Amino acid sequence: MNHRKYITIFKNEPDILTVPDIVRLLRIGKNSVYRLIKEGKISSIKQGKKIIVPKTCLIDFLTNEKNYQ
Repeated sequence: MNHRKYITIFKNEPDILTVPDIVRLLRIGKNSVYRLIKEGKISSIKQGKKIIVPKTCLIDFLTNEKNYQ
C-alpha cells in the first residue's frame, strides 16, 4: 500500500499515537511494538516516561518495503 492509502485508513486516528494505540491498530503485542521502537523501525519521541509516535512515523514504517523482508 502507498502512503496515501494509509493516510485514508488512519484518518480518524489522532496525529500522536501511544503504544496501546499502535497495538490496537497493528494487532500485535505490546512487547513487539516496544521492540520495533527500540530497533528504530518505528520512530518515536520519549516524553517523560511515555513514548509517543507521530502518525506519519507509523505510516512510514508500514510503507517501508524493508520491513516486509
